[in-house]
Amino acid sequence: MAVAQYGSFTKAADSLGISQPAVSQHVAELEKGLGTRLFQRMRGETVLTSEGEVFASYASRILSAAAQTQLLFSPLDCLTVRIAVPEDIYNMVLLPALSDFMTVHPEVAIEQTTSDDYDIMVAVEPLSASDKTGIRMVYIPKQAFALTKTCQVLKNILGF
Repeated sequence: MAVAQYGSFTKAADSLGISQPAVSQHVAELEKGLGTRLFQRMRGETVLTSEGEVFASYASRILSAAAQTQLLFSPLDCLTVRIAVPEDIYNMVLLPALSDFMTVHPEVAIEQTTSDDYDIMVAVEPLSASDKTGIRMVYIPKQAFALTKTCQVLKNILGF
């Protein structure tokens, strides 16, 4: 991904803190294992082949999922999260979505509240001004909470 980003084996190696031959060797092994060329090497420039574009798309998603997984399992900086939401939506929608989170982080207490003392508010609104039948939920974290690692993890899980 670094070679694709920088368009150069040398620049990729510098960004990764490893030698250029090591980057070249890793890419060569990857290409051999896949049975296709990922890069077109030209004078002063390296670009993705069409197969490389496809591979980069999948690799990007894999790296993103790995980062989200690592974030999910890392220690969190908040021990209680107060969610302002109607009780029926909390029980029917949020609790099932948070079950894996609560298994991984039993030290974090999730509390449902209807008061103004909350970390995240869940608002229910129409899909559009013209469509009054469909609704969507909007997750709004308070500004101070939005900067925490706990909020980042919940953002990935709840999708706000």
